[in-house]
Amino acid sequence: ATPYLQRPLDLGADIVMHSATKYLGGHSDLVMGALMVKNKLLANEIHFIQFAAGAIAAPMDSFLALRGIKTLHVRMQRHCENGKAVALFLKDHSKVGEVFYPGLENHPNHKIAKKQMKDFGGMVSFK
Repeated sequence: ATPYLQRPLDLGADIVMHSATKYLGGHSDLVMGALMVKNKLLANEIHFIQFAAGAIAAPMDSFLALRGIKTLHVRMQRHCENGKAVALFLKDHSKVGEVFYPGLENHPNHKIAKKQMKDFGGMVSFK
């Protein structure tokens, strides 16, 4: 899930790794990732490694990420709506045996997804 749909640091994670390439960037013109932490000591340790290794985003990449974040909420809303529509369509299709989508109540992790996530995303798989 994106940081728009789920906030792992608020759920107790120490480090969260985000891919900015797909969802945060949103335009297929960016290759970027980010580590997020709450703990200041851990942040300082990661910063030291980053400073020593020189792993920082270029100015243009930073601009592209910020541009994508501006429309993230709209894209994620549509992503969730479309994922749900596809899952519901597949669930009732005669040639589909099983649909895996956390937004469906029969999904084994539906309750935890409902508790932890703002919405269920758009990732759907089926047999």
